[in-house]
Amino acid sequence: MNEMKNISIIRSINYSRSHQQRGDTMYEIIRCYEKRHAPRVVRRGLTKEQAIHHCCDPETASLSASEEVKRAEMLEGSWFDFYRKVIED
Repeated sequence: MNEMKNISIIRSINYSRSHQQRGDTMYEIIRCYEKRHAPRVVRRGLTKEQAIHHCCDPETASLSASEEVKRAEMLEGSWFDFYRKVIED
């Protein structure tokens, strides 16, 4: 199972790199926690479609995540993911 997930991540990274080289707008996923002051970046270099797909996954918010994921993430309290456009200088 983890091998398939790793293959999916590698394909996603390669797809994102090809879009970056073309100058497409890229997005990143931010995770906000209830107890942590600063949010953290979870993933970078995504297309808008990839970012939307990630955020639609029920596992990316504490209210809808499975018990297994909740146990791993709840140290910092409730959480949710959102995406934002990467602003290039």
